[in-house]
Amino acid sequence: MYLWGGQGPWGNLTKDKALWEFEAGSQQWSKKVASNVDVFMNLVRSSLAARTTCRGTGFYLGGFASVWTDPSAKAGGNDFPVPGLLTYDMASGGWANQSTDALNTYGTIVSGTLSCLPTFGTDNRGLIMVVGGEIARPDDYDPKKDGLMSLSNITFWDMETATWHSQLATGDIPLPRSRACVVAAAAPGGGSYELFMYGGYDAASNKSMTDVYVLSVPGFVWFKADLDTGSPRVGQACALMGGQDSRQMVVVGGANKDLQYFPMFRDPDPWSNGINVLDLSALQWKSQYDPTTPAYEPPAMVKDWYNAGNQDMVGWISKDVKNLFKSDNGTSNAITSGSRSHTGAIIGGAVGGTVAVALAAVAFLLLRRRRSQKKWEAAQQQKPSTAPEYAPSSTPAAADSSNYKYQPYASSSPGLYEAPAEEPASNMELQPQGYGQALTTPPQDQQHQQQAKAGPQILHSSQQPGRQSHFYEMP
Repeated sequence: MYLWGGQGPWGNLTKDKALWEFEAGSQQWSKKVASNVDVFMNLVRSSLAARTTCRGTGFYLGGFASVWTDPSAKAGGNDFPVPGLLTYDMASGGWANQSTDALNTYGTIVSGTLSCLPTFGTDNRGLIMVVGGEIARPDDYDPKKDGLMSLSNITFWDMETATWHSQLATGDIPLPRSRACVVAAAAPGGGSYELFMYGGYDAASNKSMTDVYVLSVPGFVWFKADLDTGSPRVGQACALMGGQDSRQMVVVGGANKDLQYFPMFRDPDPWSNGINVLDLSALQWKSQYDPTTPAYEPPAMVKDWYNAGNQDMVGWISKDVKNLFKSDNGTSNAITSGSRSHTGAIIGGAVGGTVAVALAAVAFLLLRRRRSQKKWEAAQQQKPSTAPEYAPSSTPAAADSSNYKYQPYASSSPGLYEAPAEEPASNMELQPQGYGQALTTPPQDQQHQQQAKAGPQILHSSQQPGRQSHFYEMP
């Protein structure tokens, strides 16, 4: 277990900047010396950063720095957001500070979340999903004035190529928020991942969230869970407990920021024993962890969405992004649970339809033969002097398909939704949209509108490096 960042109580933070490791066997803490000290000493410790681990690498995104977090901050100065995505290789001990220029307008984020999808990405080497958070101004960070990351445009980091990408989402899109908690659960076979988001906070309106939403990937569709704790939670910690195939999300801590400052800290925890447990498959809250619970399966509403064939209707922002969600054999990843019966129904329907057509053809021939036999018998009874001339029966005209035109799924032009520098976050909120409806894109300046007319643009690709992330030197 590794410890990095955070803030000390009332500014009482050691100036000895270090990464700490806790080893479960020896029950001991120790400092981890970086293999590239020159890079490590230029890193700035921050608080309220997004973090996760994936394939032996630790990720630490953004946050804000102050005298409470890092000795390089000036005493009495304002909090400032820290740009860059820090990565730590647990095997080599090496650090890196990756650029976040493509993340949003300022390349900074505070109080967001990161989730690991280890089987997606280039060569199936992993993706890091960014969900929620504040778009922080570098020079004048104020959570009540800065905007929020849109939840209709999901940003992610490709581990193999070290590039940023994004994809538009559909469904019941949640209101933007920060300080939520998110866990990712893998469907059997790894065909999909569901990201479960609980709670959060909108600083502009001083509103704490109580809801639970599910984002399923690669469908990039949001679902609102039909449950509510009734207790607003902000800044809580969530963890998937019980192994990689677990269906239990354990929630600890958090606060109700709808209250005033001191009452918020005096507010008693509403949960028994201070924890809450969400059954991710059944979407039910429980008061304790149960080790006998079966393995995770996507909730019924998620399985129904994939089994209805909606994955084929996803409006991908680009072919490159779509290819990040391919399986090892080159086919598109899709949820596996329940797909066998769905495929059987398709095959059975096709075979049944073929048999029905064949039976109809046989019945038509028999009926025609019977009518011809009756006509011949009637002719024999009348005994005409000369045989009637044979007149071939008319056949129905073939169906004319020349006017048929394939109508492709029309997806909205991609757009990056970012907070204007002068407007509050309330202007950023997108209205929820149902799947299949046209996506609402945010207002764009004249240049972006001209680009939209010219065709879709890949807004979150960082193939061109741009400016580098900021490094801060120790005094």
